[in-house]
This record gives sequence, C-alpha cells and structure tokens, in this order.
Amino acid sequence: MRRAKPSLPILLVLLAVPAGMQASQQTHFGAEEPITRPAKIPALVFRMLKDDEQVRECASDNQEKPRESWFEASAIDLNGDGRPDFVVMAENPCLSGANVVPFWIFRSTRTGYELALKTHSLGLDILPERTHGHRDIRAEAASAVEIFGYRYKLDGRRYVPWKCWRQSIDEARKGRKGKITYVACSGDAAKPR
Repeated sequence: MRRAKPSLPILLVLLAVPAGMQASQQTHFGAEEPITRPAKIPALVFRMLKDDEQVRECASDNQEKPRESWFEASAIDLNGDGRPDFVVMAENPCLSGANVVPFWIFRSTRTGYELALKTHSLGLDILPERTHGHRDIRAEAASAVEIFGYRYKLDGRRYVPWKCWRQSIDEARKGRKGKITYVACSGDAAKPR
C-alpha cells in the first residue's frame, strides 16, 4: 500500500510550529462553540482582561468582580518562538452581543504579554499565512442578511484590519461562487467595518 506524501505547504506549517505545541493548538474559535484546547490564563493576562473597559462595565452592571470563569483561553504559538500566546474568548453573557463575542489575542513578549488584538465576532481563525513573523487572523460576524469578514495582519506590534469584506447570506449559500464585496476597513480593530 502506498502512503500519501504530505504537501509542501502542510510540511512548512508543521515545521513553523514547535513540535510540543503542534498537536495542542486550536486554530478555529466560535462564539457558540467551546474552546477545545483550554489553557490556564496567565495572571498578567487576567489583569489586563480585568482592565478592559467592556469587562469593567459588565462588572459594574452586575456589582461583582471579574472572575477567571468569565473567560476561556487557548494557548497558541503565533510566531514560532516556542512561547505560548493566548486567544481568550468571553464566557460571561454580559460581555456578548447578538451573534458576536469578544476575542482577545495576547502576544508573548520578552517582558510578559501584551494585547495584540481585541475584536467582536462570531468566529475567529488563526491562519497559516504570516506578517512580520506572526500568523494572520480572520474574523467573521453576521447579521440576519449579511456576513462581514475581516483579515488582520500584525503591524509589528498589534493586529490591524488589512482586508474587510461583506457578503449577503444568499451569496454565501452559493459557496465559492458567491459574490463578495470588499470594503474599506475602518481602522478600528474591534469593529473594523
């Protein structure tokens, strides 16, 4: 029996990620899906989450302090340096909207962690393509009639909207043949359209 050879792009992606993290990385996240590879949130990341304006408002409205149970995280190596970066998704309903949930991406640095992206979406994907050595990110949100998509690239320190598009639900049902309209990104990473 002949064994299939992996394609060159797949091999390059596998080689770009340290062996210990390859099997444990989750690259697709959904507002209505649990994180399949949960990781403990580092103390510094949790402190930054507690300082987020939306989290502070939620805590004030509910008259309680933010807790780690308000969030779920997954470790991923965004730049192949072997240090875990984190995708954090809100779990507390007071942080979510209709068909969207906030996602935070924290990048590992020599001095700790820094917030590289906060966006609100229905789904978020960590892509194999890279900018400034970091994997690109795609996020999508939907209304009753349209899907909105955003591709983020690292500008050296933070992820910024690079390409934004919209597509009607009817066109999306056509699959790859559906018409997509590219639009100018707003520059606001949290709400790029």
